[in-house]
Amino acid sequence: MVSLSFFNWSKVIVSNNLAHHNPAEIDIDHYLELDPTVAPIILSNLDTIEMQMAAHKSNEQVWVNILDIDLFREKLMKKTKVYMDRQKDRSWASWNLPDKLLDNGIKKSS
Repeated sequence: MVSLSFFNWSKVIVSNNLAHHNPAEIDIDHYLELDPTVAPIILSNLDTIEMQMAAHKSNEQVWVNILDIDLFREKLMKKTKVYMDRQKDRSWASWNLPDKLLDNGIKKSS
């Protein structure tokens, strides 16, 4: 059980979903529920997510809520901004590598 905590499961999920062979099976809404540390990966793959949205639109039954890439990007950036604002209030004692990588990834993609 302890060894499972060594993995960044949000990163594993995002990587798996982005490489999935059937884009219409991906729960696009779930990307926004994952840990904010994967935001740089999601932002750098918006073209793939847009393709997944198009696959959902072509289905008769649409079961995801967000099918507009601009709305998706806006929600992702808002969630990431809230997270980053919270990070500013923390001291050096709460520093960790995933948060630092997220901060660097967001600055590069902005």
